[in-house]
Amino acid sequence: MATRIGSFKLANCAAPGPTPTPGPTNTPLPPTNTPIPPTPTNTPLPVTNTGFRTPSANAAVTTSAGDNNGYQTTPINAYLADGLFAVDTSSGTNNNTNCTNNGKDKHQFYNYNFSTPGATAINGIEVKLTGKVNSTTSSPKFCVQLSWNGGTTWTTAKSTTTLSTTNSTYTLGTSADTWGHAWLPTELSNTNFRIRIIDVAGSSARTFSLDAVSVQVTYH
Repeated sequence: MATRIGSFKLANCAAPGPTPTPGPTNTPLPPTNTPIPPTPTNTPLPVTNTGFRTPSANAAVTTSAGDNNGYQTTPINAYLADGLFAVDTSSGTNNNTNCTNNGKDKHQFYNYNFSTPGATAINGIEVKLTGKVNSTTSSPKFCVQLSWNGGTTWTTAKSTTTLSTTNSTYTLGTSADTWGHAWLPTELSNTNFRIRIIDVAGSSARTFSLDAVSVQVTYH
């Protein structure tokens, strides 16, 4: 019902309600880039070698080794490649051509003073022989075996080609050839490491002259 006040007329109207409170708004967060850690890589250890080392000790094999006198003339001449020779005259007692036959002259060289700092594994061993023979008849050759325990146990023998009558170099093994044995760095010590040279020909009349026998070890 309208009420007249003076010349004004007020209309009936409902009292205003409370002002609505706005609801919460979801403000989007900016995307974040979480860095992914890099995948670790295994860096291989560097491969290195000892360089060719020379011996400072030797000994003839005196049992089951042909004449049992090895290089009977100046065996120390095989320490350095200097044109001076260790000589094995009239090698052996038979004409067998097997490297490990008991009728073949044999000689050991050792004390190579290898240094392999930080080595965890041996990759390969190379043996370099320098020498000659008095005649190529009967296919004379050097055979070589390695020992890791002072000469108690030996690797399978490797042999050169037929030797020349002029001083020449022959290399057996490679930087990746372990000669069939899984070497430990400690087995290269002067106490453990040995090299055995066997003079082989189809005749016992051959004379072998050895100028040098050096060894290089590759490791990581």
